[in-house]
Amino acid sequence: MEVPHLRYDPQSSFLQWGYFDQLYDHILELIIALPDRPDLSELSVLDIGCGRGEILKKLANRGINCVGLDLDPVCVKRSSQYAHCVQGDAAHAADYFRENSFDVVIASHILEHLPSPISAIEQMKLVSKRWLILAVPNLSSVDSLGGEWYKYWKNKLHVNPNHVYGWNRSHFIVFLEKHCGLNIFKMPSDIVLFPLPKPVYEVAYPLLEPLLKILTYPFPTFGSSLLVLCEIANTGNHANK
Repeated sequence: MEVPHLRYDPQSSFLQWGYFDQLYDHILELIIALPDRPDLSELSVLDIGCGRGEILKKLANRGINCVGLDLDPVCVKRSSQYAHCVQGDAAHAADYFRENSFDVVIASHILEHLPSPISAIEQMKLVSKRWLILAVPNLSSVDSLGGEWYKYWKNKLHVNPNHVYGWNRSHFIVFLEKHCGLNIFKMPSDIVLFPLPKPVYEVAYPLLEPLLKILTYPFPTFGSSLLVLCEIANTGNHANK
């Protein structure tokens, strides 16, 4: 199954070096703050759908033992400069790694592309000892709802045609806890983006970023992504979000 990736050589844009970079920083923060974790140098992390290796680079820079998995051979080659990477299907992680191989398994903006996200999560649970970190687009984000309204009047669809599934915050919680056997340990609010023209963000994102972060407090459910630290059931002590 071929899953489209971000461009191999991204231009310097807010989407690549602004928004997604801060999302990857949040993922790293979740790992560093894990309860009862070993020293970072003893931690093992798998990044499923590692793409160009941005997350792997951040993990490796902190001395974390990390491995990438991606279907695209170009992405595997580029990610390999930061960590060992395996070419394979994100939906079948257990075909490439032994059970309980990793302390943490990451899947950032991957589940929405897969025909069976429940099956993919079951595979992730097999290779993880305890933790999953999952991120998906938020269908109730300000930029998504605003874009939907705008495209309605243009008689166009506001949707990524490469996405098979989508969730808002409530549906994602139910999906993970009721259908995937996961306990949500932490669900931090993501940055709030408005449906502004891309050239505006290209120029003004560094100035807008502090304001966009502040907006997560009054609008915690309207962030651009849904980011979740999940604990596999029966592997530890469940904590409130």
